[in-house]
Amino acid sequence: MRLFGLVTVLLVSATRWSVILSQSFAALDFSEGTIKTGNSRKSFSCRSDKTVHISDYVKLPEKDKVFYTREGENALLHLSPQVALLHDSLETDKDETRVEFSSCAIVGNGGILKLSEFGPSIDSHSAVFRSNQAPTEGYERIAGTKTTFRVVNKHWLIKYSTGGPDWLPKEKGTVLVMGRGDQLLFKRTFGFYSHDNNLFTVRMGPQVGSRARALLLEFRRRTHCVSRRHMEGGSTPTSGLYQVLMALSLCSNVTVYGFGDGERGQYQYFSFYNTERKFGNLEVHSFDAERALLQQLDQEGVLRLCEAKDKPSCGCRSPNGCPRLKGRSPAPHLSEGGVRIVSG
Repeated sequence: MRLFGLVTVLLVSATRWSVILSQSFAALDFSEGTIKTGNSRKSFSCRSDKTVHISDYVKLPEKDKVFYTREGENALLHLSPQVALLHDSLETDKDETRVEFSSCAIVGNGGILKLSEFGPSIDSHSAVFRSNQAPTEGYERIAGTKTTFRVVNKHWLIKYSTGGPDWLPKEKGTVLVMGRGDQLLFKRTFGFYSHDNNLFTVRMGPQVGSRARALLLEFRRRTHCVSRRHMEGGSTPTSGLYQVLMALSLCSNVTVYGFGDGERGQYQYFSFYNTERKFGNLEVHSFDAERALLQQLDQEGVLRLCEAKDKPSCGCRSPNGCPRLKGRSPAPHLSEGGVRIVSG
């Protein structure tokens, strides 16, 4: 009887401690949390989240609002015949014009691009998005050659707004999409390229930025609530995530390349006139969160994410396949004196 009584006491004590511990853990930021937003933090609650499933929350910008005004979109169609020829279909009614592509490739600047040779697969898409000053010359095997849209942040828009140095990429027929900046900067850029038949300028619509931000915040909230995973960095979307929202709105199929670091943590795939960066700005962006978001969207079939583990044909849209480029593409870099050298 004494033994039975002792066992009973131990079981009751264990049960009480279990309840106390479970209540304590429940109070440990598992049902609520915060995400850094600019100079402050945004609080959230977990409600009844049981899955990270996010595709039901993806709210795309309306097709006629991807660019800031309808006039901007019409300018894209009428001023850039090279781009217009790439359009597989144009849905036109008497009120608005919409741009649609059968497939789009988004090429990030991540060093992960150097771990594969996606170039031909990238070029097989109807349209290709790139960021800021990311080069293609010398990186054809890994990054492709085609550029349809080049989305630039404020730092690079300042350089493009007055033409910039001669080496700044300005591929003929490319649409320069102004992502961030102020009215004066936008006006200066529009004016500078108004008589340039090689480069065309449009402004990214505000819906792109607001919905990309909302999607990223919601994904980080769900990830925290379901898996208790904490992701470093701020909540401002990168130009790459803006491009994802733009492409999902404009393209029937979207494939994403170049999101992630390369060997030994190489942040960007290129060495280009000393403009490459060694690290991303974690005060502003969360690269871990964006990559995890893309992986989740890939799992849910919203887009295709091609990573180092994938074959070079990942995302290939050509019915004849996308064979690797023969030979070795030279990789341009700079000498200490700033003279461009092509090696290889």
